[in-house]
Amino acid sequence: MYLSANTNGLKFLSVRDAISTLYAMGITEIEITTDGGVHVYPVLSEAIETEDIRAIVAFVANTSALPGRVSALSGGWCDFYTNDTKFFLSQSILCELAVIGRLRMFLHNPHNTVALNTANVNTIISNIQETYVANGGVNPNIALCFETHGGISINAGAMTDIMESLTANEANVGITLDPANLLRFGVDPLKFLEKTRKWVRHVHVKDYSIRREEYCCPGKGDVDWKSIFLKLGTTCYKGALSVEYEGATFSAQPLTEYVIATEEILRGI
Repeated sequence: MYLSANTNGLKFLSVRDAISTLYAMGITEIEITTDGGVHVYPVLSEAIETEDIRAIVAFVANTSALPGRVSALSGGWCDFYTNDTKFFLSQSILCELAVIGRLRMFLHNPHNTVALNTANVNTIISNIQETYVANGGVNPNIALCFETHGGISINAGAMTDIMESLTANEANVGITLDPANLLRFGVDPLKFLEKTRKWVRHVHVKDYSIRREEYCCPGKGDVDWKSIFLKLGTTCYKGALSVEYEGATFSAQPLTEYVIATEEILRGI
């Protein structure tokens, strides 16, 4: 496991300035978010600036003044339930250009309710497979990592069925485990991890306070991060621990505090 951080905690900056800020914090493994409303432009395929793309590619190619690696591209706003996947191709192409091995996605729009039943799960599986074919197949070196973010994605049984079905057809897929999201929706993160651990390819680190009903700094909420990290260690997880701050601020200070808190938890295990 290695420490990373998500640029969505610096969403008020451009991608270039977010990379520079994280690098100054000592973070050289970075998750870059391209969701709508982040980093000044609305969505990747509509208005991402050419200079931002160049900055990402240069960063991972070690040709910039800030050499490092992008642990994941956090794209996501595809909906494999309604089959609204218009941003998928541009996101996967950027992964190829920048040699990014993980593309964080959602199974369906997390703001819409999708009932948990066999028909809906099969629809999502079919649409993901169809997207693969329609785009000429995804680079096998790029893992599509579906985040635990409400709806069907927080059900361990359904996620296992989806992963097994897709990998049986040679898709490179996995789960982006977000324990704070699971807790927010009333799911025990440790029990979910126990059932899905073989599929976890990416991890988001933040906390959630049940009493206050809000996200917070790791160690300040109700996620048992020490146990989560220990469990990941026993599963031989070797991927990123991507620190994620989702609050509204125009300062890098909260994300810095999240990173320091995560480092302290890791030192204690």
